[in-house]
Amino acid sequence: LRHAAGAIAPTDPDVLAAIGCVLGRQGKFRGALAYFERAFDRDPRSLDLTLSLGDTYRLVRDYDSARRYIERAIAIDPNYWWSYTIFAEVALESEGNIEEATRIVEEAATRMDPALVILPSMVLSRALAPTWGERLRGAAAALPVRLAWLDRQRRVGPDDPLVGARWPLRAG
Repeated sequence: LRHAAGAIAPTDPDVLAAIGCVLGRQGKFRGALAYFERAFDRDPRSLDLTLSLGDTYRLVRDYDSARRYIERAIAIDPNYWWSYTIFAEVALESEGNIEEATRIVEEAATRMDPALVILPSMVLSRALAPTWGERLRGAAAALPVRLAWLDRQRRVGPDDPLVGARWPLRAG
C-alpha cells in the first residue's frame, strides 16, 4: 500500500495521512508519526492531522509533543470535543494529574455545547472510577445531559443547524 500510494501521489497530504492511519492501526506508531509529520508539513492547518499527531505522540508516550499538537488543534478549532478528550488523556497518562484533566474538561465546558462535554468527561470517569459499578453510576449521572439534548432536538427539530451539526444521533 505504501509503495503504490507513494508512487501515485508521494506528496499528497491525504495520501500520506492515510498511510499513517494504516500504520497506526497496525501498531507501528513511529512509522505513522513519520507519515503524519510529512502530511502536516504540507497541510499545517488540518485539524485531523494535528489531532492525529497529538494522539499518536500520546500513544508513544511523548507527552510534550502530544501537548504541543493538541494545543495547536484547540487553537484551530476551540469547540471540537476530541481535542479536549485527548488533552485530558495526556494529563492523566503523563502524570496521573486528575486536577489538570478536570481543568481541561472544565475549559471544554465553557467552549462546547453542554451535551458534548460528556465525551471528554468520560476520560475522567475512567480514571476516577476503579470499578464498573462506579462507572455505571457515573454514566447514569450523565444521562440527564443527554436527555436534555434529545428534548431540545425534539423541540427545535432535527434540521436545526445547531442540533444537526453538534450531535450525530437523532431522536425517534
